[in-house]
Amino acid sequence: MPIEPICDSTEVACAINLFRTDYHTDFFKTYNLAKTFFVQPRADEQLAARLCSALSSALRNWGAEIRKAPTLVSENQLAAALLDPGIFDHLRQLHSTSLRDVGLSLQGRREVSAALAVRLVSIDELIASLIGAVHRSLFINNTNVTYPMKALLLLTGFMPAYDSQVRRGLTLCGLGGFGGTRFLVETNPRRASAKKVSSLPYLLGDCFKRHEQLFVEGARSSSYPLLAEIPGRLFDILLFVQGSTRRTLLAFNNGDPSRWYELPDG
Repeated sequence: MPIEPICDSTEVACAINLFRTDYHTDFFKTYNLAKTFFVQPRADEQLAARLCSALSSALRNWGAEIRKAPTLVSENQLAAALLDPGIFDHLRQLHSTSLRDVGLSLQGRREVSAALAVRLVSIDELIASLIGAVHRSLFINNTNVTYPMKALLLLTGFMPAYDSQVRRGLTLCGLGGFGGTRFLVETNPRRASAKKVSSLPYLLGDCFKRHEQLFVEGARSSSYPLLAEIPGRLFDILLFVQGSTRRTLLAFNNGDPSRWYELPDG
């Protein structure tokens, strides 16, 4: 049940360049600080303060605190969350994981790379746990996964964030379950709504590895060549552009679109 690119490397580069420049700037500023922060064996207060400043600025630029979007806690509270040993450790685990580490077998079963230290179920639990922790610790009056996932994207680059454009892109891709205006936070990894979050990386990882040359060439020929090393962010951009322009870049083939997230373990 693969996702396939319906584009060539030139179209990948065009989609990246079409994406707003300030969104690219926000991402790389925050992600690069997070990279420095999470390489440390323990959370560093000075680095946490710099990271929180970049993170809060990016989230506001990406829509937080506008209209019905949730409010951010103070930067001191953001820093306290990032310095929490449990949250720090879980974020560091996800930051060190890439879509290159996950995928599907020939039989359509979930797979992880030999180098990945966590078990299959642990990735699902890690994502659900972090969405719950970020939802509780970074935002006020938040109910949807959108902003917790945007925060995780900025901090880890692991997978797309389910904002309205990305969800529309996934619907146009052929995946069911993204048609509503809201996508509520679900911290039980066995619930269908949680699986719609935790299963997507396996499909995207499979797609990226089978067509790595196309995606890497597209990213490297764009104005943001470092995206070749961050496939989670690359797919976030492609799905956003697909949703906002209705330009077909990715499509889901050979599977039940209503149950695409029910992936058997390897």
